[in-house]
Amino acid sequence: MRVLSAEYDDGTVFIHTDSGVLERDYTPALLVPPFAADFLTLDGISVIRREHALELRAPLSTLLDVQRDVSAFTSAYLFLPPERQFLLDNNISIGSGVVDGMPSLSFPVVSSPAEARAYLLRSTHGLAPRIFIENVLYLARIPADTSVLDSIFLDPDALRVIFDLDLSPENIRTGSPGILLPSSRVRLHVPLPIALRSTDPVFARKLGGDPVSYSSGSIAPLSDALLITEDYDVVYPVYSAPSPLATIPSAILSLLRLFRRFSEIVRPHSSSILDVALHSSSYRAVSAYSYLQAIADILLPLASYLASSNVLTPLGREAFVAGWELHRREPKLYSGLYGKNHTCLPALSELEYFLLALSSLPLELPRWWKRQRA
Repeated sequence: MRVLSAEYDDGTVFIHTDSGVLERDYTPALLVPPFAADFLTLDGISVIRREHALELRAPLSTLLDVQRDVSAFTSAYLFLPPERQFLLDNNISIGSGVVDGMPSLSFPVVSSPAEARAYLLRSTHGLAPRIFIENVLYLARIPADTSVLDSIFLDPDALRVIFDLDLSPENIRTGSPGILLPSSRVRLHVPLPIALRSTDPVFARKLGGDPVSYSSGSIAPLSDALLITEDYDVVYPVYSAPSPLATIPSAILSLLRLFRRFSEIVRPHSSSILDVALHSSSYRAVSAYSYLQAIADILLPLASYLASSNVLTPLGREAFVAGWELHRREPKLYSGLYGKNHTCLPALSELEYFLLALSSLPLELPRWWKRQRA
């Protein structure tokens, strides 16, 4: 039996399979920040306290009312479609095989990238990187603002900054030691005034992209200060707390490893033209190519999505964009400061493999990627 789709209606999830329809009772969840409890009426709602969130479970109509109240004072909440929540909670997906009532953990054979995306994301529509991040945050029970707030394009190479700085919404801090992020604010000590285009998105937006003038005593983002001088005082530090890969970097690493796994499948292990032709047209190779395409569809626009939303928190988003700008302008300076996170070295190796492999695989890559690599 194979899952074809799922839909939610009035407390019941209908699981459509190739053998019929299964029905399961299900109560959906809304994830809100812990402080939201002081502003909400939660009578009759099941409240589960998680490390980073309150998990509220109630009928859908009740959660919609709570969502309206929450949105009045914060956008950092997570409310996934109930059918996707059900699939995530039960570790099944669209395309999953079900044997004796238990979902299979093996990847199903698929015939197209659309089928592969549906399996990986548990959804057949929506912005691929956003759906991916929503799923990751939901499983970790972390509320965040996943809506697109801006339009910032970053090269996929910028994902290295996510690993170098270990950026994730649950570990951005202003008062604990860790990795001092490029979005920290410092007071400059410079002999002469200087102007430059800011690396920081907040500073750059204020002046419409025009150069920012700095003089002694000026407050600047750390990323700008590093380009100007080594003489400054930190006045508002922002850290990412040290951890062995936080939630989002860890999820990206898992996807990169999956890409390597499928790329090994599509690689012919024979020099015979006939063997290569037979292998390339086999169901196994076609399925692997489909997964590779689906993973590329998620990862290629992921850096731009993270830079254009508050998923990483506003401070983390600033740090991400500023860190990439610093890396782009002064890669040696950046590497001297942030390229020493040994925990992330395996992740960076997988990222390099992914970016290099794209140039030799026959995938339907976005036009902007093809132009960039031409």
